[in-house]
Amino acid sequence: MAGILGLVVMGLLIGGVDAVDSVRDRLWYLSQLGAGPLVIVADLVNQHVARTLEAPAIHHTQGLGHINAIGTLYVALAGLMNIVALLDLLRGESAPAPGRRSGDRT
Repeated sequence: MAGILGLVVMGLLIGGVDAVDSVRDRLWYLSQLGAGPLVIVADLVNQHVARTLEAPAIHHTQGLGHINAIGTLYVALAGLMNIVALLDLLRGESAPAPGRRSGDRT
């Protein structure tokens, strides 16, 4: 949990609130949604606060170039890691490792 939260926070610090954008980066946003409600809050702040600013002030809230892409990637990795952890949890008990006898201890 701490790793996923750390990736989301670092992604928002690196790329700014513009790293989470459900309108312009729809596919990235779908992978970012796996990180939880913090991504939805960041998108709401982006859409209703950062995008409604006047022309000179809006340039201070948008990430530029590769830095924005790195922030987007961090948040997307957090979402995908969380989805993989949930899939692993739902998979349940796995079969014993091949080559082990039932009486052997680990």
